[in-house]
Amino acid sequence: MLYTIHPKRLYLVASILGPFLFITFGWGEASLALQVAVIAGVLIGTVMISLVRFSCEIQAHSLYYRISFLKKTLFEKEIKAEDISSIKFFRSGMNEKAATVYREGGRKVRFVVFKVHHAYDLLEAFGDVNDVKMMKTKNYIMLQRAG
Repeated sequence: MLYTIHPKRLYLVASILGPFLFITFGWGEASLALQVAVIAGVLIGTVMISLVRFSCEIQAHSLYYRISFLKKTLFEKEIKAEDISSIKFFRSGMNEKAATVYREGGRKVRFVVFKVHHAYDLLEAFGDVNDVKMMKTKNYIMLQRAG
């Protein structure tokens, strides 16, 4: 099943960095052309960042991680169950679940802020079916009990 990921930090950085760049380069003794260019660049950059989509597909024996822009796949990675050394479940923020998939000899992949919360339960079931070592933090267990 395909799950989308909502990158809150990416949007936060874009919304903070945009006005900062505008104030830094757009004000003062800069020419009108430079001010217009900075404003246009900030607006276009913010719109471009908002069109980036992250998704994860959980299948029986593999995970697919995709990054797409305007429905065109920029990056896709298949992570087979044999390549996963462990999965760590933890709490991210006040009420958000998160997980990190540690790969054998590769980079770790973080799954934070799935739009659907039962995706973490399916990721846990994926680990059980494929005999992957799983770790849960105390905060994650408390969040799981709460609902």
